[in-house]
Amino acid sequence: MDTRACERGGVWKGVEVSWTSQIQQTCRGVRFKLQYLTAPGSPMVLVNWVIKNSTGAPLSFIPCLFVDPGFDGAFGGTIVHTRWGGSELDLKDLPVPASVTPETNSLWLRRSGTQESNEGLGLLWAGSDPGSVAILTNEIAICGSMDFSCWLMPGDERVVRACLFVDPPNFEDLERVQAALTELF
Repeated sequence: MDTRACERGGVWKGVEVSWTSQIQQTCRGVRFKLQYLTAPGSPMVLVNWVIKNSTGAPLSFIPCLFVDPGFDGAFGGTIVHTRWGGSELDLKDLPVPASVTPETNSLWLRRSGTQESNEGLGLLWAGSDPGSVAILTNEIAICGSMDFSCWLMPGDERVVRACLFVDPPNFEDLERVQAALTELF
């Protein structure tokens, strides 16, 4: 893997990790870039996956992001706030695995006891159609894109964008940022 500083749009700066897959047979020869970008004073980190199929075969992939909302390795007690079925809802203390497809590709992960505060981590996926999924248990949250049409033909490149928003002011602001993600850069 190679690491270097990177910049996008003049204001967003951060780090880029790049590599060519060599171990997994299904994506051997595919080039990956993972960029983490932020702006001065911003509570947000933009996450860009740049995937280039430099092989001679079509490639299918499903982008995922594993999150630790407490930044402590423990997911238990986390509340997942989102919009689903036309209204906002909180998912918490799930005894069995559950999944949700947020209507606005916006999730707010908060530690239990913080319902009245804005403490937590917003996870946003670019795109206007509901296309993200959160799979939750008391132990882990797996958040990903449900774009099962992530096919790359030989020579094609695709950017998948997400955003981490630390301590968002409210859920409506999360949704406004999510709506603007596709328009960046």
